[in-house]
Amino acid sequence: MDQAKSRPTRTTVFRYAVIKGDLPPQVLDELRRAHNCKNALVEIEKRYEDKIAAVFASHPEIAAAMAVVADAEEELGEVLREAGAERQRRHSSENTPQTTQAIRDARTRLRAAKDEMKKIRRQYTPGLKPQLRAVEAARKEELKAAYPASGQAGLYWASYNEARANFDTAVQAVQRDRRAGKPAGLRFRPWDGRGTIAVQLQRASGGRVKLTWSVKVRPLDDGGKPELPEVPVELVTDGDVKATLSSKEIEDGVRLYTAEITNRGPETAQVRWTADLEALLKYADYGADAEVAYSDALEDHVGAGNLLDGLKDAEGAGAPASLVWEAALPGGDEYRGPVVLRSEEGKWRNAARILPSFVLADDTDRRTLHQGKKAELDGVIEMRIGSTAYRDDIGESVTASVRTWLTGGGTDLIWHLAKDVKLAGRAEKVLECLADHADTIRDGGKTYGGMSRAQAVKASKLSSEDAEEAIRVLVRAGKIRDLSRKLLLVGVTYQDHVRLPVVLHRPLPEGADVSMLLLTRHKTGPHYKAHISVVADVPAPDPHTEGALTALHIGWRRLGDGAIRAGVVVGLPRDTEVSPEIRDWVRVHEDWAEIVLPANWRESWAHYDKLQSQRDLNMEDLRGWLTERFEQYPWLREHLDPSNSLSRWRSPERFIDMAGSMWIRPEDGGQWKIAPVPEVEGANRTVWGNVAMHVEAWRKQDKHLWTWLASGRQKLIGRRQSAYRVIAAWLTRDAAVVAVDAWDIKATSRTPRPESGENTKQAQIARANRTLASPGILRDSLRDAANARGIRVEVPELPGPTKHLGCGGVFDPDERAAGVMVCCPTCDKMVDQDVMSARALLEAAKAGQ
Repeated sequence: MDQAKSRPTRTTVFRYAVIKGDLPPQVLDELRRAHNCKNALVEIEKRYEDKIAAVFASHPEIAAAMAVVADAEEELGEVLREAGAERQRRHSSENTPQTTQAIRDARTRLRAAKDEMKKIRRQYTPGLKPQLRAVEAARKEELKAAYPASGQAGLYWASYNEARANFDTAVQAVQRDRRAGKPAGLRFRPWDGRGTIAVQLQRASGGRVKLTWSVKVRPLDDGGKPELPEVPVELVTDGDVKATLSSKEIEDGVRLYTAEITNRGPETAQVRWTADLEALLKYADYGADAEVAYSDALEDHVGAGNLLDGLKDAEGAGAPASLVWEAALPGGDEYRGPVVLRSEEGKWRNAARILPSFVLADDTDRRTLHQGKKAELDGVIEMRIGSTAYRDDIGESVTASVRTWLTGGGTDLIWHLAKDVKLAGRAEKVLECLADHADTIRDGGKTYGGMSRAQAVKASKLSSEDAEEAIRVLVRAGKIRDLSRKLLLVGVTYQDHVRLPVVLHRPLPEGADVSMLLLTRHKTGPHYKAHISVVADVPAPDPHTEGALTALHIGWRRLGDGAIRAGVVVGLPRDTEVSPEIRDWVRVHEDWAEIVLPANWRESWAHYDKLQSQRDLNMEDLRGWLTERFEQYPWLREHLDPSNSLSRWRSPERFIDMAGSMWIRPEDGGQWKIAPVPEVEGANRTVWGNVAMHVEAWRKQDKHLWTWLASGRQKLIGRRQSAYRVIAAWLTRDAAVVAVDAWDIKATSRTPRPESGENTKQAQIARANRTLASPGILRDSLRDAANARGIRVEVPELPGPTKHLGCGGVFDPDERAAGVMVCCPTCDKMVDQDVMSARALLEAAKAGQ
């Protein structure tokens, strides 16, 4: 059994690529259940927002202000629509001065209306608090009920926790943006095959203790109430101890302070906890209620008794200045390290196992193996998939929901089912057969594996043509999944374990404590890929105190030779040598160095942009061709575009789905063939075949271009990521402290509104360079490398480079925007703005030491 030292840890994510094809069907089902869970949480939040709006709308004054805001928003929307149509007529990306002024005036009126509405809401909100609290309580109950509902639907509880954590983060981001006056809101996501599921390795912690005490606040002479300080607690530990310190007002004039301390490691941990009572009781009444409570299981370890017997007012004689508590918290389970996760007898074998196909004696063996036999670095990760909560009434519940769906009660009703009663009945029969088969498999104790097409056709007692048509409709409706040779009923889940081959290029260190595994399926062009992220706590390095002070200023400025400068570094020792593997990206000057991306990288990126432009042109040509056919043959529009929304399609995947609906693959896995002509009035086999062939030709060409540009961009991004990591390791090799910028790149690179006049050609080029350079990733790589080596990271706040650091001369704004080199009007020297900013960063870091 592996052991870890009692020392601080840091959380590290080890990412491994899943190889050898796409994910198994049960994993795709779990991803879809996680997706449905996220949409269900969004639905709860939208329902909550609607109820909150209804509460405010119930007040006449607030309702009137909300109506004014709605009118202003409608006015702005109309102005923006007219501006867009005008730009399209003029074949320009810029607005006319008159249109720009109209947009500004509309935004000003909307801003004033919102400010007035906020003012009125603040005025009348106290009277609406009972209704608002009731709505908030209802939201909490709905979110609480979402957990068992997701488990009954088959989602593993760890995947629900991951979905809920992402949802809470999104809600906080929306609230933050709204407070800043930005438009924000949650929205439903369509299922596109991407997502993340999780497995958590729960480990029983060791000793736990919870200490609580309260302080009653004495009113001031003027009737006010003083502010109590934050929790004045000093905690000293010598183990893997987690402490949560908090305070809250539990009733008027009484604040509750809480300290929860847990030993997360397997070894005994010593804890010394000190509370500054003098600061706490500064505003307290005589005889303030202060109580220490602790777990019965730790009574022998604590032995504190009533530590506050005889406590008097802080100003009284003999009052203690602080409260001291000491304990030895016992350890819990062993660490979830590589040895445990490889063992067949490990405690967490039911959740996850990491099985490398090799066992190495030392680092030398690993290097030799990596250089000569890379394939032998492959391994297998086994993960738990699905919930143990089986649905005993799966057959009845599925058929009942299907009947509701077929009669028009469902939200995903396909338009032609309501018109074709026979087709609806055939679809119901196919679903009933799949549900009955699921019950049979479950009762037999096996994993649900679906039915083949031949089994489904035979069990439904339908003709082959009728069953195939019903299956196509059900696949489009999201009721079943078609795996070519197998049909799976969406929503039926069973606990299962999947073994996924991965590339274990970074073996877990023996001292790692694995807490979670995340399986993510993403898309590169038209192809799906997956990776597994292993989250582990590894021993933190000892603080590195000897070395240079290095500063990195980031950016994405284009240089004269076509390269892109991603950062400037100062503070390196003069004798620093550039490693051979990074000479293409690092240029060393006298006392500074610059990190650049070669010009050919920018040219390659521009080439991929041209490929994307060609895809867009091809899609517009297809749109025009289909529009002509729809006008000539109305039955085509009735079948392929019933909502008459073709002109609004912006994603090529809409046309790809159309192409997929016009072709089918035989059950024996032979060549694809054109689907039967739809049974609509006026349908013509020749026209149907011509359209299917034309759309399919476009799809093949688009897939080729999409794969070309997506894979090319991905490879270029991978090279950039690797270069940044190697550069970060080189920069931190001889450093003791690194300083980085604190500025928000996202706010700087955001596309300005058309009416602002700031969307110049230079700004557009800068944004394009920023996408390729991604200087924020360079900054994060440097932080990660510093943390891995125990190097302190400083983030000083600095103003923009408007003045010369040497003489204080103010630069000309137009000259600063024109290029990297500017002339100081005071000392008449040419100054590199990025180098000056890096040196200012270095000086600020020195001043803070």
